[in-house]
Amino acid sequence: MNTEDLSYRLQGMAARLLMLFFRILPLDAASWTGGWLARTLGPLSSAHKTATKNLALAMPERGQSQNYQWHVG
Repeated sequence: MNTEDLSYRLQGMAARLLMLFFRILPLDAASWTGGWLARTLGPLSSAHKTATKNLALAMPERGQSQNYQWHVG
């Protein structure tokens, strides 16, 4: 087994554990936790950086803070 296979297996196990964790939680708690994770980890993703850059290019008349507030919600 090479390093890439091990990485994929560990990622799969982590995803299964996360899904199990959300399944155990009551609906409201799972929703709140999922929202918190998205708000916390989302800005660290490359997709967030791309969206922020695209908003600045598409709407230069809006300030960076307005675009950020609109993008984040």
